[in-house]
Amino acid sequence: MKTVINFEVYKKTWERLSKNKHFKYGAPFLAFIIGGSFALRYVTNIRFKYKPTVMMKEEASKMGIHIKSAEEVGDIEDHYKELQKLDIDNWENIRIPRPWEDGEGKEIV
Repeated sequence: MKTVINFEVYKKTWERLSKNKHFKYGAPFLAFIIGGSFALRYVTNIRFKYKPTVMMKEEASKMGIHIKSAEEVGDIEDHYKELQKLDIDNWENIRIPRPWEDGEGKEIV
């Protein structure tokens, strides 16, 4: 015994639903919201999986990384005083060549 599927019923239902504005705009919106929650869960799992690890000074020195202490870095006022000494009023704008130009500013053909 063969089962015959009547596609005309499905076609009429689809045509009726495609004209309905709640189905036309609401269904994609809900799919986006629900799908976005699954995607967000996946992205946050990656974030926590590859969370940066804390390295101790001894481990860093074994790897050849020098970590400055607070005394070596100084405070922000010292850096601000150094910046105040810079002469920022006398400068010259120098244009560098773009990738498609040669050193003289002419286009390369």
